[in-house]
Amino acid sequence: MKKYLIAAIIMIQLVPTYSQKWDFYYYTQTDITNNIVNNKHERYNLISINLSDNVFVIGKMVVFSDLHDVKAIAFGRNVKLCHDTLYCSERVFHKVFKFKFINTYTIETLNHTAIFKKGERFYLHESKTHNGQSFTAFLYPNDLIHSTYWKTGIREGIHKYVDRGGEKLIMYKNNKAIDSITITEDSLALKSFLKKYH
Repeated sequence: MKKYLIAAIIMIQLVPTYSQKWDFYYYTQTDITNNIVNNKHERYNLISINLSDNVFVIGKMVVFSDLHDVKAIAFGRNVKLCHDTLYCSERVFHKVFKFKFINTYTIETLNHTAIFKKGERFYLHESKTHNGQSFTAFLYPNDLIHSTYWKTGIREGIHKYVDRGGEKLIMYKNNKAIDSITITEDSLALKSFLKKYH
């Protein structure tokens, strides 16, 4: 009986973590230059993995006004998670992209492909779970124009978290949380927080 109870508790804890969607952004020098020149976050590359829907996309994103256009480099409807490793199988070219979770916010490629080299790391920019929890590594997309988080994994600026306790903004400086605010109806406190850090 004790073993079943422990197994049930572990399953309850694992489901919110792994029934989700992850988006990792990365950039070419052309993307960075374009975004800086236009002062708008409109070009980036994306690894999007949706474990719940069993689908993944690796591609280039171009944003026009509010429209998002993704040019898929690889796409598949076969995603598996074994322990801390994601296997994303693409059937057309018979490729398997393997990613290992280093921590909650970082994946590392485990194999060479035409797109990635083994050992490359990618940092989480957005995630959502089936129970409404979410994470965003920026407050507004344009905050990413000068950000190096995608390359270093060092958190700078405001990140947004949503869980059962509500929505929370956390200000990071050199990868350390220095201040936070839970968003409530007190808009004065929120304005003060944003004025101080954004």
